[in-house]
Amino acid sequence: MNNNITIAGDGYISEGNYDKIKVMGNATSNGNINTDTLKINGEARFNGNLYSKEIKVNGECKIVGDLETKNLKVNGDTVIEGDCKIENLVVNGDLCVFGILECNNVTIRGDLKVNKNINSINMKVYGDLRAKENIEGEDINIYGRINCEGLLTGESVFIFPKGISKCKEIGATHIEVNKPKNIGFWKAKFSLGYGSMGKLQCDIIEGDSIKIKNTKVNQLNGNSIDLISNCDINTIEYIDKLEIGCDCKVLKHTKIG
Repeated sequence: MNNNITIAGDGYISEGNYDKIKVMGNATSNGNINTDTLKINGEARFNGNLYSKEIKVNGECKIVGDLETKNLKVNGDTVIEGDCKIENLVVNGDLCVFGILECNNVTIRGDLKVNKNINSINMKVYGDLRAKENIEGEDINIYGRINCEGLLTGESVFIFPKGISKCKEIGATHIEVNKPKNIGFWKAKFSLGYGSMGKLQCDIIEGDSIKIKNTKVNQLNGNSIDLISNCDINTIEYIDKLEIGCDCKVLKHTKIG
């Protein structure tokens, strides 16, 4: 027998297992909820842990606990006070996570704020990303604004900053801060403000291959470093190659090894 629940007005969701939950009004719950699908067009507050295969938030949602789901799509506003385990995350609205965020794939077109670490295999950001601690991934692509107060690390990191973007540290095999070469027209026009590249500010950048422009860094360490244009660097340590654009400022550079 199907165990479905739909709330059109004010309603309460009891702790337990469900097939489908749809909230069109105002819903609250106490205790842990396990459901195959959850769709929120109104307002919902879950006082406990939430487990679901598919979640879509068009309205407002608050989870006072942990979240585990295969797919989460946020078109409205969502606040999660615990930790999150999400296979595929899409944020078109606003998402705030107080705990740790673990994902396979992340796409941000809105605003994502995380108070602890972010762990993701693939990450694409076209909106705003703010992290109080570290961001770790494999393939990280930022086409918007980023503010990382810890370490941003991955196998490949590409950043096309909007406005003033900040990272305390960046560490990766391949690091590039530049305009994107291949990107869809609608993303460029509506999400990126293509052609109006912002500025990236960092304390430390360290990688094997580094190619950057419009970047201000205190310490830059790498094997092969290419300063394309409009860079302000205090100290560079490199192993193999260093290229400095004519309008770049470097106080000190040293070849090591």
